[in-house]
Order: sequence, then C-alpha cells, then structure tokens
Amino acid sequence: MESASAVYINSPTAQLVAPWIAEHLPDLDPVVQHRLTQLTTGLMEMTDVRIEQIAQGSAFQAKTTSNETQVRRIMRDPRLSLDAVYFPLITSLLATIPNDTIYICMDESSHTNVLNLFQVTVVTDAMALPLSFFLYEPGDAWADDARSCLEALASCIPDEMKVIILADRVHAGYAFITCIEALGWSYVIRLAKNTYIETEAGWKRVQSLHPRRYPTRRWEKVSIWKQNTVQANIVIHRHEPAGFKPVIWYVITNLPPTQMCCVLYAVRWWQECGFKITKSAVFDWEQSRMRHMARVEVLLIGVACATWMLWMLGRDHEQQPRLKPTTQKPQPRRVRIIRIGIKVCRDLCTGRRTLASITLPPLRVLDYERMFAPPE
Repeated sequence: MESASAVYINSPTAQLVAPWIAEHLPDLDPVVQHRLTQLTTGLMEMTDVRIEQIAQGSAFQAKTTSNETQVRRIMRDPRLSLDAVYFPLITSLLATIPNDTIYICMDESSHTNVLNLFQVTVVTDAMALPLSFFLYEPGDAWADDARSCLEALASCIPDEMKVIILADRVHAGYAFITCIEALGWSYVIRLAKNTYIETEAGWKRVQSLHPRRYPTRRWEKVSIWKQNTVQANIVIHRHEPAGFKPVIWYVITNLPPTQMCCVLYAVRWWQECGFKITKSAVFDWEQSRMRHMARVEVLLIGVACATWMLWMLGRDHEQQPRLKPTTQKPQPRRVRIIRIGIKVCRDLCTGRRTLASITLPPLRVLDYERMFAPPE
C-alpha cells in the first residue's frame, strides 16, 4: 500500500479529513486511520456509496482497478467497527460539542427488502448526524437490540450533558420508557391515539380526550397503560391550519407538560431528513448492491463520518439570505447545510478554495431559524 504522504499529496479533502480523524482517534492504528480517511474522503467527494464511485475520489491515486480493489479491502477490514472506531469518535465529538443539551432521535428504516437499519442520531440544522446504528434482517426482532444500543450510546455522552430523546409511536411502550428513564434521559414520544390513560372518569383512550374548546390539554403524573403501568405527563395539542383538516398530537413526556413538547416532537422529523441524506438525497444508499452485513457496517461508518464532515463544512460557510423589508415576491430561502458542505468540498477538489482546518460548531435545534425577519 502506498504511504499516506504519497496518497494525500494531491488530495486537499483528505488533508482536511486526516487531521480531524487523528485528533479524535489518536490511539487508532495508523493503517486503520489511513483507510478511514480514504473511505470518508471518497464518500465526501463522490457522494455515492458504490465501490466504483468511491474509488474515483482524490484519496485513491492508483489505476481504476487498483483503486476499486483498495476500496474492497477497506470494506473487509474488521478493525473498522463501531466499537473500535465509531463509538470512540462519537465520544470525542460529544465531549467537544459546545452544548449542554442535545436532542436525540431514534427510528428504523429499510434497505429494499434485504436489510433493516436502526439508527440513533443527534438532530441539528434540519438534519440528523449519526450517533449509533445496527443492522438486522427483515422480520427479525429488534427492540431488545435497540435498547442495548441506547445503553451503549449512553457511555459515549458526557455525564453533565442533558439528553432529550424524541421518538415516534412505535417506541411508546413500557420497555422503552423504563430504559430511557433508567439512563436519566428526558423524552418526548408520540402516543398512538388508542392508548389508555387513567383519568378522574376512569381509563380513557387519548383520542377521546382531544381538546375541543382550547388547543392544548395536559395531564401531570397520570398512569398510562392498564398493564405495566407507568407514571408520566401527557400533552394533547390540536392544530387547525386554515383550509386544512385539524392535526392532533398525543405526546408522552417526563418534561413539564406544555405546548413546547409538541414543538420538540415536531423536530423528530429531522431524523427522516437524515435517512434521506443516507438513502437517496446525497449518498444514494438505495443504489448500493452491497448485502454483506459487516461490509455494510463499514460503509455506513464512512457515510456517518462524511456526514459529520460535510455538516461542519456547511456550517463553517453558511450565509443567511437577506430579506427585503417589504415585497410580494418569493424571498431567498436557507440552503440546506449539507448542500453547502458538498459545494465547499467540490471547491476544495477543484482548487477554488483552500482550508487548513474546521472547527466543531454548536448544535442548533430550537434556535435554528427557517425564516428570517428583516434587519432592524
């Protein structure tokens, strides 16, 4: 294998990625560092998970067939694993993020009818950054592994950092709630409308308690489910946009039961934006023909590293659109952070931009502005 200096001499993206990996994984074997840098660089530049496309990245300087062989070697390297590489990376990243609260989402997705993916992410800037994941066969039980995944992730998060987990109805069950509370995390989880809670009038389904006169109703420390009962807070919010059918949210939480809980739950949609980045909008995992579990795990580790890097590049070069005080014409909208990162990466490859390093920016969730007010 060529030396790192020979491979990176014409690769400005790799020259940016290599010190980032070395900073957060200083004890990693140099060969593994080198391979992770190559994989991350190829994915950032080509935004494609197919081996023949990754091999065209600037970190691969040999002939086409040799480059593809090198990518396959990387995919088969057992040292590139979640436990050995990605969890230590996440531990280091979370320790340096300048936030005292992080918002975590979890959800499942499928890769055609071959593989299923359970993923835990931290949300920011209308997207999601991967924290942990595991793969499983379609039809296999996954809930126990999902809770184990959360417990393993907890060891990567600094003790002083507050965690608020956002999840959909499939995770609104006794086992998940007790697991999250045992970890000391807060949660906002959507309930199915046929869920029973204990009221003064007895056990009622939440769908029969939706607000009629006021938009929001709330209950503190009520019993949920007749079997395996837990005590939690319930918020029901009815939103009626003009000209549309009303939307009703049923939310269980251990936070104060206010309308803000529904705002937080709405942020959970950013998890879906994260899946879209991986599957179709950016890296196009849906086009991958790779089926071997261990190799797909390595591929997704590379995708996760590339997503973090592109997010940092996008935040570092973000520009807010300027709005006119009054106009009846459409105004500029914020460009997605990941798209800005991709453009910066391409400018690096073409020599239109040079960068020595990038820093880890703070996460933005409730302070992320989708619309901008005119300057005062």
